[in-house]
Amino acid sequence: MNGQVIGISNQYDVALIKTDTLAGTPPLELEMQESEVGTEVIALGSPRGLENTASIGYLTGLDRSFVTEFQYENVYQIDAQVSPGSSGGPLLDGKTGKVIGINSALLTSDTSIAFSIPMYTMTELLESWSNSPMNESQVANTFYFYNEFDTYEEYEYDNEAENHPIVFDEESLSNFIVNFRASYEVALQYEDFSFIQDFLLYDSEAYYELADYLDEITGKGMAFNFTSNQVTNIDSQSDRAIVSTFETFDFMNAAGEWSVYERIKDYTVVTDEYGNYKIAYIEIYQ
Repeated sequence: MNGQVIGISNQYDVALIKTDTLAGTPPLELEMQESEVGTEVIALGSPRGLENTASIGYLTGLDRSFVTEFQYENVYQIDAQVSPGSSGGPLLDGKTGKVIGINSALLTSDTSIAFSIPMYTMTELLESWSNSPMNESQVANTFYFYNEFDTYEEYEYDNEAENHPIVFDEESLSNFIVNFRASYEVALQYEDFSFIQDFLLYDSEAYYELADYLDEITGKGMAFNFTSNQVTNIDSQSDRAIVSTFETFDFMNAAGEWSVYERIKDYTVVTDEYGNYKIAYIEIYQ
């Protein structure tokens, strides 16, 4: 279905999408009170693109709070399986069928523990977006590294002019690489290239190298434990930017042997035809 983002938050891990295809479809009923520990729940989602996958479990904790790139306050803890691709799916009360939460996060050190944002805590925010939708510029400015300066139509028009300048912003470049790095960790954990594919320039050296690497390590039982990743320098040029990082991580090979690595990486970042940042080349210094 085609849809349009009409609300998105850089504080909470939620967004609201409007699609005309579902106009007039009766929605699932919402639970507007806090659910109790022990409630039987059903988590719906599309892990690995498998639509409408249902997993059953229980609500095992209340009032869990933590901070990642988003702020999670008083969220539900559940033991129903929530795999990558299920985020954003509804958490249902197993008896009433009401939506009690929005599946949002997985504890990577223990995949039997997942977290769901209570629906009643987000209703006011979602209703505000529904009543006063954000426009394209407001959405783009919330996460400006996706499409920082232009909407698609503006970029297509301006690109017809000679010497169209490409503008790289250091903060948005840094955010882009940090978000790529977080997605790369998930891609390594689940041995799935799709988690990073959209960050890479199609048909570039980085695209094929990372696709081949993930294919190479699949099924070999390797483990990666990333301990730090810092952007150390950004060199903006006329048609590209070089973002330098310093990272440390622990690595377990197929034989079960652990090693500690420190690496300096240079990411060559360009823009595609829509003005989105894309990684074209990665230089690694041991």
